[in-house]
Amino acid sequence: MNLSDRKQRILKAVVDEYTDTVQPISSKTLQENHIPEYSSATIRGELSALEDMGYLMQPHTSSGRIPTPKAYKAYIEQFLDKETLNESEKEKIKEAFNKNLTSIEDIVKRIAKTISEVTNYASIVTVGEMNEVIIENIKLVNLSHKNILIIIITDAGVIKDNIIHIPEEMDEESYQVAEFLLNKTFSGKKICDLNVPQEIIESNIAVYKFIFNMVIEILNNYSKGQSIEKSVIEGTAKLLEQPEYSESKNVKNIISRIQCDDIVKQMFEGKNDMEFNITIGKEDLHTDEDFALISAKYTINGKDVGRAGVIGPVRMDYNKV
Repeated sequence: MNLSDRKQRILKAVVDEYTDTVQPISSKTLQENHIPEYSSATIRGELSALEDMGYLMQPHTSSGRIPTPKAYKAYIEQFLDKETLNESEKEKIKEAFNKNLTSIEDIVKRIAKTISEVTNYASIVTVGEMNEVIIENIKLVNLSHKNILIIIITDAGVIKDNIIHIPEEMDEESYQVAEFLLNKTFSGKKICDLNVPQEIIESNIAVYKFIFNMVIEILNNYSKGQSIEKSVIEGTAKLLEQPEYSESKNVKNIISRIQCDDIVKQMFEGKNDMEFNITIGKEDLHTDEDFALISAKYTINGKDVGRAGVIGPVRMDYNKV
């Protein structure tokens, strides 16, 4: 930022004050609350200069200034400081994950819900391509007459548990044989490398073939992204609680956009390799609405699974998020 120290201090004070109050900021407010060593006249001059430089704008002629997306970008580059969560927020996160979560879908939904509750913004958690997931184990559980629970366990957790109905009843020994053959065929393979030798299936009786085919169908559905929610949205109603959206028609457009998987995919496009990403304003998001999107990678058992993000107003509390 090619700004003097004084301009930087005033710009930071405007962003901090506006984040708290959502009201245009006057020179008097800045002098009383943030920088008493500068006179109101000095601050007014600097506010005018920052407006000319595109960092601030004045909603009305007689009103104070509010930050532009350019101001928030400068704030993030120069002043962003991770805010320590309070004990209540830390406890909420610990409690959310201090439970037996084995399914990727359960984890994704829990991440989305927890992020939204702690930040008080809407959250988005995506699931990336599952093709690289390695199958570790397949379990068969005899539930009742001709009903089997198939559990597919991978190096990223349980990807699915499906109940299927088989054409004829099997004894316990047959279950063990089927489970052995399934694991012999699938264990250690990536979903993208799935190529089941037909002779293995054909050499078994029909009921085994039926189970094999059901497992293939489940895995292929995962490979095509048909059996898992590609994104989980939580807390969209919280956007309506933000002052700038309370009477805005634009928030309806934002909510409808983020509830569309294809739009969410576009929002995250090109960011999958970034550990952490911040996108602010219409120009960066290529939308008609002003909002901000912060996202980060998340991993399960060391494997990149997707991205988790927060959507909120441009003047969101970036330190906390």
